[in-house]
Amino acid sequence: MHKHLFQFHIMHTWPDLLAFLPSWSDKELDVIEMAVYGDVIRPGKQCRCKTVAEMLGQVKSKNQMAACDLPT
Repeated sequence: MHKHLFQFHIMHTWPDLLAFLPSWSDKELDVIEMAVYGDVIRPGKQCRCKTVAEMLGQVKSKNQMAACDLPT
């Protein structure tokens, strides 16, 4: 599995990821991208992960990019 994660890191373009991991859903790939990079950038979707302080309501983000909805 380490080989896959290494290749995932190198190929951070959505078409390459879809070709490399054809059996994964968009939601699953979004979760991986959020965990690795802290954001999701692909055609039709661009968002970022909220910080812990944002989640607790202690701070408001200055980042204009929309926050990602975590998949259920």
